[in-house]
Amino acid sequence: MPSNDLPSVKLFSGADKIIHFLMYTGFSFLLMWAWPNFFRGSLVLLPLFAVMFYGLGLEILQDLGHEGRAFEIYDILANTLGYFPGLALFYIVRKREDH
Repeated sequence: MPSNDLPSVKLFSGADKIIHFLMYTGFSFLLMWAWPNFFRGSLVLLPLFAVMFYGLGLEILQDLGHEGRAFEIYDILANTLGYFPGLALFYIVRKREDH
């Protein structure tokens, strides 16, 4: 959506980075939840790369779209960092299911 079409919500500075972080935490958890037996052994880092490249791709597309959205390296960082709590949450949930 072009930034001009987004609703105007007053948030504190950096709130969008927290939103990115939380969205990618959920994305990472769901990615691991969908294919829990696939990401083992040599493929254990594949979800991290998927999250990184998906976030990078979306940032590049935003920049290419010329709709008032821009490429931000800190969005990519927040997206990537969101992977780690998503992974931890997955292992916590999975451990509870195993008992």
